[in-house]
Parts: sequence; structure tokens; C-alpha cells
Amino acid sequence: MINNNDPSDGLLDYLCNNTGTVGTTRTTRLEKMNSIPYLGGDLRSILNPEYSDWRCEMTSNFYIQPLMGQEPNWFWRKMQYLVFGFKWKKIEK
Repeated sequence: MINNNDPSDGLLDYLCNNTGTVGTTRTTRLEKMNSIPYLGGDLRSILNPEYSDWRCEMTSNFYIQPLMGQEPNWFWRKMQYLVFGFKWKKIEK
């Protein structure tokens, strides 16, 4: 049963009704949460991003590390070094 005092039920109703995945009004709260496609189906878990093996040294104490599969290729790494002075280094794991 849906608790009428819970303010998040309105959001779940809105998301489920506009996605077209829940057609009946007698669905449980868990069924509604599992039917929202872009939330991954499980609201109780958090997925940590997987980072790449490459790290960009922008200054002597400031680094950025892209996500896996989003690291730049050789040309972009070289151009960033020549134009901006950013040094890309491969991290040994």
C-alpha cells in the first residue's frame, strides 16, 4: 500500500505514469520504484564510477582523472601538452 503521508509518492506517481511502465493504480511502492527505467531498478545501491588508467597533471598539485573509456588519444594528449602544458601519465595499478 502507498502511504498517503509520504511526499515522495507524488514523484513516483508522476514518473511511473509519464513513462507508461505502470498501468494499474494498485501497484506497490517497490513495484513503482523498480519500474522506473532510468533509475536502474534498484534505489538502494550506488554505483561508483570506474576511472581510467590515465591522469592529467594540470598544475604541480592539481590532477584530473577521466572515466574509463573517455581518456583522450595520443594526438589530444600531445596537443594538450604542447598548447597548455598538461602532462598525461599512465598510472600503474
